[in-house]
Amino acid sequence: MNTDAQFTFQPQTSGTACLIVTDANGDTLSECLNIIVTPPINPQISFLDTLLCWPESFTLINETNQNTFTSQSWFVNNVLYSTQETVVFNPTQPGTYSVELQLTNSFGCVYDTLISNALTSLPSPQAGFSTSPTVVQVDNPLVSFTDQSSGEISSWNWTFNVPPSVETSFVQNPEFLFPNNTGGDYEVQLAVSNANGCSDTIFGTITVFENSTLFIPNSFTPDGNELNNLFNIYGYGIETSNFQLEIYNRWGELIFVSNDPEIGWDGSYGRKSEMAPIGTYAYTLKYKLKNQEQPKVIFGHVNLIR
Repeated sequence: MNTDAQFTFQPQTSGTACLIVTDANGDTLSECLNIIVTPPINPQISFLDTLLCWPESFTLINETNQNTFTSQSWFVNNVLYSTQETVVFNPTQPGTYSVELQLTNSFGCVYDTLISNALTSLPSPQAGFSTSPTVVQVDNPLVSFTDQSSGEISSWNWTFNVPPSVETSFVQNPEFLFPNNTGGDYEVQLAVSNANGCSDTIFGTITVFENSTLFIPNSFTPDGNELNNLFNIYGYGIETSNFQLEIYNRWGELIFVSNDPEIGWDGSYGRKSEMAPIGTYAYTLKYKLKNQEQPKVIFGHVNLIR
């Protein structure tokens, strides 16, 4: 009981609170209200993992008794992320992330728990490589591989699939001798890892051309990045004396001629070597491979892409 005109109290259980007012004549008035005290909620969170390599996903689980709340809100680094019971969080970049779970009961009471630096997404390397030469002939199938991976890297694992065997190398920039008796497509795999065990893998295919073969790309990208800048005719056993490559624009105008298989089109035209616009260009190729009796003529199209 309290006789003050105003006071504060914290009820521990549900019940009734009444206000009784008595005037100077002893007359009284009373007003009562029901007070409901809901049991507190202690949000419980679990994680399948707290330490992963980017961009792997984290799974966040609300382990709280489902009968004690009506809605839930997950916050990652103070930003609302989801209102589901189980959440898959995809970090946008490596780093540490705080996780907060807010629970609201049927009376609108909110309870929350915050775990700072709950999740850590570790940086991962990105695998990449280049080869030299880019066109491999069966009579000289030695290929040099150059690692072009990015990020911190502590180990390299190369795999060369040359049926029926699989060869491996653990040096950064290996050389590999492919079969010299037959052409074919051979898969190459590079897996790189850093000191934290985060890894990335890239696959590539090395095509070994047999003698007297011809390969004509359908696209090239003369954008100055040192990769695929020329439209070249590749092959082995191409006779220079019988070679002629002609390029035509969409109006049928001849804009490039080469009589040497080693000289390809760089995407320019005219005396000022202006760059041709993006598009599809027609070509006529006259060639003769060794051991062929007569020259052949091929008509086709190539895509210029930037």
